[in-house]
Order: sequence, then structure tokens, then C-alpha cells
Amino acid sequence: MTYSSMISGYAKVRGCDRAEELWRSMRESRVRPNVVTYNALLDARVNDQLAQAEELLGEMKQEEVSPTVVTYNALLKGLAKASLPSAARQLLQELPSRRLEPTAISFNTCLDACGQAGDVKAAREVLQASGGAAQRISHAEVIQVSSQVAHWSFPTDQGAYWAVAQVST
Repeated sequence: MTYSSMISGYAKVRGCDRAEELWRSMRESRVRPNVVTYNALLDARVNDQLAQAEELLGEMKQEEVSPTVVTYNALLKGLAKASLPSAARQLLQELPSRRLEPTAISFNTCLDACGQAGDVKAAREVLQASGGAAQRISHAEVIQVSSQVAHWSFPTDQGAYWAVAQVST
């Protein structure tokens, strides 16, 4: 079993402390982490240690390990949990400059951050920015994100209607 698999397993059961122990052990053994290992630790940290997760992104760059869209999606998940839609939108906008294409998961997670904060305006902007990816965003996800929304009337040029019009009172 690899370090990446074990760290990922601990992340799934919210065992960040154990994931961190494995990380330290790996580093002490002079095993160089790859992007999969970094992503596994990021996934563990975003649950309870968002600031440390963001620091890990900087460490990846120092170690010349190229972040992937999965890396950014893990960070977006942490920002959504923390109800930080502007930080999530900023991170989402950073992807193209890193030559990474945001996925439906990227947009969904950013929409979740907007929904957690009740920021309908930001959700509308994310949906508009999603372009073709908006077609891949499921109706259930839109409903979840729009729990604060009372009126469905945001037409896309594809003819679908999205829930980002008015905040319920």
C-alpha cells in the first residue's frame, strides 16, 4: 500500500492527524511526494485546516510538483465548507492562468460556496462563467446551491433555467 493511498483513506474518514503523521513519516524517509500524495493530504486538510491546505499548494510549487485541477477542486471544497464564495471564485478564476480547465466539479463546488453563503449574485456570475460546463451541472446540484433562492428565472443560451434570481425572505 502506498503513502498516497493511506493518506487518502485517512482523509475520507476525517483522520487528518493520522494523515499528517504519515506525511511526516514519508518526508522523514526522504520519499518525494507526487501530485497524488499532495492531493490526498490537501483533501484531509481542507476539512479542518484550510489555511494549512492553502500553504500546501505553495509547497507543491516550491517542490516543482504541478497542481492539477483535482488539487484546485480540493481547495475549492474547503472554501465551500468555510462559506467563502469570493475566495472560491478567485481560485476558480486562477485555473486558466495555470493552464488548467475548470471542470463541472470545479463550478459545482464554487456554486456550493456561493450557496453556503447565500450569495446569489456570485452564484449567477459563476453560472455565467461556466459556459459549456453549465450544461453538465446537475439540477440537483443547482437546487442544493440555490436553497436560498425563491424564483427560478435565469435562462442560459442553451434554453435551460437556473435558480439564481431572488433571495428568499
